[in-house]
Amino acid sequence: IARLAPQFPIALKPGAADTIEARRLLRAAERAAALRIPGVVQIRETGMTAPASGPPRPYLVMDVLTAPTLERMLLEGGSSRGVLLQILEEAARVLAAAAAEGLPHGGIKASNIFAGRTDRVLVADFGLARPPHPPSDVDPSALHRLGGLAPEQIECRAWHLEQADVFALGALLYEILCGR
Repeated sequence: IARLAPQFPIALKPGAADTIEARRLLRAAERAAALRIPGVVQIRETGMTAPASGPPRPYLVMDVLTAPTLERMLLEGGSSRGVLLQILEEAARVLAAAAAEGLPHGGIKASNIFAGRTDRVLVADFGLARPPHPPSDVDPSALHRLGGLAPEQIECRAWHLEQADVFALGALLYEILCGR
């Protein structure tokens, strides 16, 4: 897993120009930066940009990962079901440890799980999941990406991130076992 010096900030989401959303993202990034749990991708710095024009936006600086994601491994094939299940099991341990520290993920998906070459699994993007949008605001063309979201999240009925993480892990388990 390669690391890059924390001097390359990443602006968070174009929608973060909204002041309320920007503050929410910055608070979430700061909480995630405080996590010191093995397997959680470290956030090295958080702050607000000072653009020449337009509103400031939150940013974070985190480790650059060169390890493949679980998503890539699933798409490319070639990894045994046993290896994929071990990766998922380790990711579940990381999620449980973070939830025990008060920061469930809430948006876990295969692209947030990195499988290092040293049998080390890393999970990224803690606390950056958005609260659900009202169903009328959801773009129907984006629904194919919501396969791991709990029905309560999609329908805006509840926002229990720990339970949403369990649902997402179950969806990933299904995909590993069934191949779809």
